[in-house]
Amino acid sequence: MSSFIRCLLCAVWLCGMAGDALSIEPGSNEAKRKEYIAAITRGDGVGLLPWQKSGLTREEIEFRQRIEERKTTLLKGRPQIQHPALFDSEARRRLLENVENAEGARHLTNRWRTIADHIVDQPDGYVAQMIEELTPWYGYGFTCPHCVDRLTQEGSGRSANWDYRKPEQISCGVCRQVYPSEAYPETAMLNAPRMGQKFSLYFNERERANPMDRSGKLAYQWIGTRPMNMSFSGMVRQSKAAFMLGAVEDLAYTYLLTGEPRYAASVVEIMDRFAHCYRNWLYHDYWNTVADCDPLYAAVNDMNLPLEFKRNLSADNYKRDTLEKARMLQTFWGAGRLFPSTDAMWLVTSAAIGYDLTYNATGADGRPLWTQEKRTKVERDLFLEWIFTGETYLGGPGKSDLHNNKVPRIYHAMAAVGRVLGLPEYCEVAMAGYEALRDHAFGYDGFSEESATYTAMYMEQTLPIVERLHGYKWPENSPHHGMDDPYRSDPKLKAIYQAPLDHLTPKLKYIPFEDSTQSSGPSRDYLEFGLKRYPEMFRGMAETLMGKTPSAWALFNLDAADLKGTNQPPLPEIYFPGWMTALLRNGAGPTASLAALNFSPDGGHRHADNLALWYMDGGERILGDLGYVSDTPHLSWIKSTRSHNLVVVDDSEQRFRVRNNPRRPRLEMMFTTPRVSAVEASSDAYAQCRDYRREIVLLKGPEGRTVLVDLFRVKGGSNHAYRVWSELASSWGKNAGLEFNGVAMPAEPPLPKVGASLKREDIYGLRDTRVIQNPTNSWQAKWIEDGRAFRFWNFTSADAVHASNGPGQQSHNPPGRRVRVVDVIREGKELESVFVAIHEPNSSDGIWPIRSARRLDVPKAGADAVALEIKTVWGDYLVLSEFEQETEILNTRFQGKVGVIGQAADGKKWFAASGATTLQRGDLGFSNQTARWQGGSTRIESNRIHSAVSMPKGFSALAEGCQNWLLINDGNYDTGFPLLQVDEDEIRLTDRFSLPATAHDKFTLPSLRYAEE
Repeated sequence: MSSFIRCLLCAVWLCGMAGDALSIEPGSNEAKRKEYIAAITRGDGVGLLPWQKSGLTREEIEFRQRIEERKTTLLKGRPQIQHPALFDSEARRRLLENVENAEGARHLTNRWRTIADHIVDQPDGYVAQMIEELTPWYGYGFTCPHCVDRLTQEGSGRSANWDYRKPEQISCGVCRQVYPSEAYPETAMLNAPRMGQKFSLYFNERERANPMDRSGKLAYQWIGTRPMNMSFSGMVRQSKAAFMLGAVEDLAYTYLLTGEPRYAASVVEIMDRFAHCYRNWLYHDYWNTVADCDPLYAAVNDMNLPLEFKRNLSADNYKRDTLEKARMLQTFWGAGRLFPSTDAMWLVTSAAIGYDLTYNATGADGRPLWTQEKRTKVERDLFLEWIFTGETYLGGPGKSDLHNNKVPRIYHAMAAVGRVLGLPEYCEVAMAGYEALRDHAFGYDGFSEESATYTAMYMEQTLPIVERLHGYKWPENSPHHGMDDPYRSDPKLKAIYQAPLDHLTPKLKYIPFEDSTQSSGPSRDYLEFGLKRYPEMFRGMAETLMGKTPSAWALFNLDAADLKGTNQPPLPEIYFPGWMTALLRNGAGPTASLAALNFSPDGGHRHADNLALWYMDGGERILGDLGYVSDTPHLSWIKSTRSHNLVVVDDSEQRFRVRNNPRRPRLEMMFTTPRVSAVEASSDAYAQCRDYRREIVLLKGPEGRTVLVDLFRVKGGSNHAYRVWSELASSWGKNAGLEFNGVAMPAEPPLPKVGASLKREDIYGLRDTRVIQNPTNSWQAKWIEDGRAFRFWNFTSADAVHASNGPGQQSHNPPGRRVRVVDVIREGKELESVFVAIHEPNSSDGIWPIRSARRLDVPKAGADAVALEIKTVWGDYLVLSEFEQETEILNTRFQGKVGVIGQAADGKKWFAASGATTLQRGDLGFSNQTARWQGGSTRIESNRIHSAVSMPKGFSALAEGCQNWLLINDGNYDTGFPLLQVDEDEIRLTDRFSLPATAHDKFTLPSLRYAEE
């Protein structure tokens, strides 16, 4: 492009930005601001403008001087450290024994050796080629220009592959297009002239065709709103650098196994090169902004930089900036030098392990491989420089003020560096950081205040903090001096370890509620730490949970016997009182069943989805949840109330994260028995509703089979849409379809093939709606595909039934999945609804469990009363709910919250009831009993309530093989805790959860009665 054309485009852009260019005084700060932005965003790599000065500023120079002085002070006078510091005296013995006795251990060590041999066999210059001086770029928001809008979507990110055997290229994980590519050249340049670095980036076809529009609107978009320009060559640099740092561990372990100096020598060479490059890599964020200044100065002053330090190719990204003050687009949360997300500080541990294991290594000539010069360089310009980069984000040196899901990486890095370099101040910050995370990020039930996947993210770097510092000898002046072993003395830590294990699905994954992906499950590190520290929880299940190949940590810390075991985890029926999510189960192993009801309080990475239902039968997903497709425009639908299995009121969103008015969910009842389990919860998530309440009753058959009764009561608003969709019969299902029995639904049009489209109508909302007005009160819908089907039984009087399809995408690739949706619609002023439904999955061999089902009229029992007669292949049930008045139906008298009378296929009769005064059929059952024990308490302990009101005469709270939940406010929400036993004036709870100190003194304990003939 000629200089004339560049000047013309710049002038046109300036006029457009200014509205009236004549109003800007030439030479003014505003004129310089606009000139600067126009010049940078052209993308031609412009250097300094005439009014800019070259070289570092006085502020940067003085800042760097203070930093280097601080490094000197920290490293001076350290206590003598015995290396290795991160491994106990038995670590090498365990390693060798595991290699000898465990095939998985040999597989892992062979992998170390493969990587290590590959590196040491490379020619001179290989390390410098792999760790380049030019700052790495990143894969956030990656878009493949070759297959975007066909096979992949804009900004999907993280779909690029890299192979260390072909280090100078990446490829799309879907279409396999290789980059860098002449077909997609990196023609744009982002110059950081003050620091002497230039970055090549890709302008897409829209940007190249409209060079006068440098707003960023034509760039590929990440999360639908953030312009992103890829640097394929920069992604290569990042992949190479990350590989080499990870390989430091492989080399160090191989050195430990073989004693061959060449492996340790490679560790020294790699870390020396990293120290040289890291010191000068520029600070940048994940929205394409580079700070053209001292990188540590940028990290400390990221929200207060001169405009001339900020470099970004999209003009809209400068809107909030003045000439004197500009901001990076993200804090250290999404920024760094090696990688723009807390600077990939989880990799510091790899470097620390490599340094630790080779600290005393000598060459073949017996001379130390670590010269004093190299040791000083690595400690100052790699370890401390990296740690300093993250300190400001925590509040400054010595601070541990933050406890979000990113900071565990920083605290973990500090723990490792503190031990290896002999810096107790960093061990102190790390332990204080763990304590802040434990106390603020995790609830008293061990679950974080975010989703399951994000709880796992917290744990991924939080748990290693405790592990790295286990056995550390705290200095006498330390507040942690003499502290007990936290694994034995910290009940909150134990709860954190227990929580993920207890909420696994039969497939040993996390339930995809809220921002949890469909495939996420426990990490290997978590499971291995658990085997070591809490063997009573994890023993005998190692191979079931982790497979046969352990991690490096396991080889050094676990014995071969610990790594064996194919037992299934004993997954409980459970309610998490802080997360406020209930799990009802039947069966064991991968073909078990699970019904989960979520009504969590507000929190990060949660959804507007109170009372959403998720259901798995026989190990297969029946009622679904879209979960989480990270950082994409799909999240607007995924997070929406409208995308969940629940009742949508007035076609509106539930209240969610409203300042000073959080939603208030409430546990109403929960019990479990061998033949039936139930839970009821409510929420005020809809302000127009005075009642928004769901009760599910899981009927348990043999071999883990189930039928699920679903009662949803809503009062308020003018439109209630009971929404149900299944994971079955999606657009991916083979020979899939939705059939109706009892209503004449119009024929379904073909499901739309939206592919990779990000158009609003393709990723949000329902379409192709078919309608039946004034349907009968009893009908069924079946979601069918090859190998499995699901039948929905409706027993609700409705104004209409809608059948539609909606977005069902649950991962980045492949895109475009659609699911079939049914809505049962009721309308009216100040509407009151009782939705009555049964969810019935068939078996894998095609057998439907229900022979017949009907709703029985019980007008005298009360407006909310429900009675269902269900006959199945394994037995018959009479399910009764919310009988305000004692009423007889099918020779059964009932009054109370919920009661079930059953008869098994072998003729055995049984009953179960919660919060009931009467449930009587002939000689079976009870009558005129107390439905609940409630009152105040004289004293509350962690697992014990001393009641001010004596237990009612004849009160039944527990039965053999059953569990009941005490209802109490924990200081924030009306929740519940599992019961252990009751005495005359004392209620004891199990030790699974402890009552928080903030618990209120009022309680309610519904009666629970269960018996079999």
